Amino acid sequence: MVILMLQKRPLVNFKIVISLLIQLLIPAATFAASLSTRAPMTIITEEWPPFNYVENGEIKGFATEVVKLIMKRLKVNYSIEVLPGTRGVNILNKGPRTMFYSFIMTPERKSKYKWIGPFGEESIYFYKRRGSNLEIKTLEDAKKVSRVCCRDIGLVYDILKHAGFQNLDVGMNPEGIYLKTIRGRCDLAIGETSLGVAYWLKKSNMPINSLEQTSVKVTETALYIAVSKDVSDSEILKWQQALEKVKASAEYAKLRQIYREPSR
Repeated sequence: MVILMLQKRPLVNFKIVISLLIQLLIPAATFAASLSTRAPMTIITEEWPPFNYVENGEIKGFATEVVKLIMKRLKVNYSIEVLPGTRGVNILNKGPRTMFYSFIMTPERKSKYKWIGPFGEESIYFYKRRGSNLEIKTLEDAKKVSRVCCRDIGLVYDILKHAGFQNLDVGMNPEGIYLKTIRGRCDLAIGETSLGVAYWLKKSNMPINSLEQTSVKVTETALYIAVSKDVSDSEILKWQQALEKVKASAEYAKLRQIYREPSR
């Protein structure tokens, strides 16, 4: 009798069970992905006026304002930390969920990170003391002077070293690069865009025309936000789309005017 009852019990439909489990798991996975997107983001920049710099304890600059406008559109509010360039890059390399602006995309860097941008362009020239008789028309001319003042790290330093410069007078203080050149301790200075040079001269209480831009351009490239590779492509896309909306806005046009960003 017991055996007969067991035979009449309905068999479990495993297809139905598996289907129900999948339906339960999909929302859980979606929720987990959502949590990942909302996880805190580490945003880093360095002192490189007029794009990013600290003034009276506040992080300012053209790029900083653009990043803040992007976050406003995305309805997120991540803090921004200013660090020395090398330390910032080390954090970006380790992650997780790290952004670094203003960053220049080079062939060596391109595959190491994900990218948002561009949001601006920059050109970097050699500068000489106003009234100097130096004739600097080529990179080779710059190699022949006694001293070229520049920072001890960064893209410009790497470019000059790769080009074979043996006359670099390096330092950590960008303000000092230009002061030493004005005072005749260096023949040439290089490190910032024209707006950056103007910023440091103003900060040093020096006339804007204390230095003269030469015709030798070392680099011209676009500026980006570099992102650690663990950040999802979908989140990168959201940031990129927000940037495009910012660039089309009146706010962006006003920023360009304030910082005198060259037209693209």
